[in-house]
Amino acid sequence: MNLPWETFIGLTLLGFLSIALPFVPAARTLKRPPDRLPPKDAALLPQVQCETFRHVISRQFGNLLNLARTQGTLKGETEKGRRYIVLGINSHLVNEITSGQTRLKTMLIAAGHLDIPGELVCDREIYAEGKINIGHNTMTRCVLSPRDIAINTRARVTRWVRSDRRLDVAEGAWVKGWANAGTEISIARRARFEQLGAPQINFGRQAEIKHFETEVVGRYTPAQTKDGQPKYVRDLSVADNHVVRGDLIAIENLKIGNECRVIGDLRAGKTLVIGAYSTLEGTLYCDGAVVIEEGCRLTGPIIAKGSILIHSACQIGTLEHPTTAIAPRIKIAEGCMAHGTVWATQRGEVYLQE
Repeated sequence: MNLPWETFIGLTLLGFLSIALPFVPAARTLKRPPDRLPPKDAALLPQVQCETFRHVISRQFGNLLNLARTQGTLKGETEKGRRYIVLGINSHLVNEITSGQTRLKTMLIAAGHLDIPGELVCDREIYAEGKINIGHNTMTRCVLSPRDIAINTRARVTRWVRSDRRLDVAEGAWVKGWANAGTEISIARRARFEQLGAPQINFGRQAEIKHFETEVVGRYTPAQTKDGQPKYVRDLSVADNHVVRGDLIAIENLKIGNECRVIGDLRAGKTLVIGAYSTLEGTLYCDGAVVIEEGCRLTGPIIAKGSILIHSACQIGTLEHPTTAIAPRIKIAEGCMAHGTVWATQRGEVYLQE
């Protein structure tokens, strides 16, 4: 059967399109300019930068540290032209800077303890084999020590700080970036932070955290679907002194009463409130704000897309089971304790609860 030429051309075009269309996305991808690569520093986590700096100290400055212990302060430049000062055991930084100097653009390394004077801006990395004391209103970039580190009032760290032992952050200080300690971090009231990590983190003066047994009045049974999954409800509230075994999910608001015990995960779309002296064994997640009232104990992660407010005498995680609290904004009252990581991606603050 002979087809009209219009029909033949139409069928030919249709066949060509059916073959070519699957390759259109690939052609557009090839034509599109490549994505801009992020800066090299963006790919390096602070932990990696810290360990890289530790390796540089060991490999490039090990011999100089040994010489400084016997000969005193040494000065020079690296192969890349970066200036350094290596202080001896009994050397003091205040003797190596000029009167009235407010900025130090030299890598600072000490064979013993290191006292950094107040009102000084340090643009390069700092390392000391002994304790480091960062003076009042001093700004530092990166700080590393196998011993204790103290950050005094209104001092700032702009990149990262790592102590293999203990890190003390005084009132009004600001630790921007990564702050990590091998044993303990103590951060005073009105201090600001971003990412804290240690086996134990003390916020302000420690109040006695009382351990108690919840007086059970009743048991709350979470609503479930026919297939046994948690049932979604708009608002959900659990009365005081109840035990919950199972996950709770609220589309908007979820509130746990005082002195409750929850064994399961909690999730809410707007607000999630944990009543005073309650215990949570599970993950806590909220798309909005999380409020944890006084004296609570939480053993699982706390994740919020909005903010986290933690009242006094709360305990987050344990030494045996460290956990993580993360949100753009975190406010923690004086007297709280955490084990693991507390990460405020925008702003963290220790406040004094009235």
